[in-house]
Amino acid sequence: MRRFAIVLVLLLLVSHGVARRTMHALHAQDKPPEEARALDRTLPRAIERIAPSLLKVRPAGPAADMARKTRSAVALERDFAVMDAVSIAITGVDDLVLEDPAGKLHKAHVRGRDSRLRVVALEVEDGGLVPAPRAPALPEAGSFLLALGATYGAKPNATFGIVSATGRFEGRALQVDCGIDGANAGGAVVDLEGRLVGVPVLVDRKLGDDSGVGFVVPVARILTVEDRLRAGDDIQPGLMGIGLPQDEPEISPSLDGGVRIEGVVSDGPAQKAGLQANDVIVKMDGHSVKSIKDFLSVLSDHAAGDKITIVYLREGREATTTLTLVAR
Repeated sequence: MRRFAIVLVLLLLVSHGVARRTMHALHAQDKPPEEARALDRTLPRAIERIAPSLLKVRPAGPAADMARKTRSAVALERDFAVMDAVSIAITGVDDLVLEDPAGKLHKAHVRGRDSRLRVVALEVEDGGLVPAPRAPALPEAGSFLLALGATYGAKPNATFGIVSATGRFEGRALQVDCGIDGANAGGAVVDLEGRLVGVPVLVDRKLGDDSGVGFVVPVARILTVEDRLRAGDDIQPGLMGIGLPQDEPEISPSLDGGVRIEGVVSDGPAQKAGLQANDVIVKMDGHSVKSIKDFLSVLSDHAAGDKITIVYLREGREATTTLTLVAR
């Protein structure tokens, strides 16, 4: 009996040791991997870097009274910021103030807007803004991003996601799965180093705030029209006044080696420039055009009022013309 008791105790001690080692192993597995811990350190640093450039936009008046009309903007220069075009309709355009993270108020004036990019320019009198650091290049699909706004509280609100597609809206925008809504629209989308990639904008309210689809206008595109925005221009998409084949795949080369004109609008820019149905566009402003996607990509870089040079084929012969785009 005594020998049995000794054996039982030994078995219990051995099993307890096994259990301890097993629990220790499970506990070790519960710890996040080093990559996750690195990301956990990286995101707060990225937010901290961009935070000084994020601004609350609201009408002048007591802040408490204007809470529902507060939206986000991001500073691009010391005296220049941009916000989402949909948000400006909520905020209003008279007697605006920008509030920086330190609580300082900057009187702002609405300048130009770009309907293609869905942004509105704001200019401040005191030049006291902190320009956002800029990403050196556009991220690729799958890259991590943060979308931030300054609408609520003293610190930015942030959502995390990836670039789900590039070249959306005729090449004007990135598609992301970060949450984009009224809280951060007009704010900033940054890379993991806190550098500004672009401005989140509200494109189609039918998509909904929780659709998982959001759109970002690259900051580089906004800067190409900064002078026009400062001057107060209302930049509109430009049209040539032509019809394109409905059955031609958007990204596939045309059988003609370019983009065939299905028809021209009477008295439109194309007709005035001498273009006709069945002409094949092969170049626009020096860029080769092999598909409708190429055509739309070049066109998206232009606005109403811009002149554009067209190289086309008619019955196998090449010709060149210039036309002026009109507003959509």
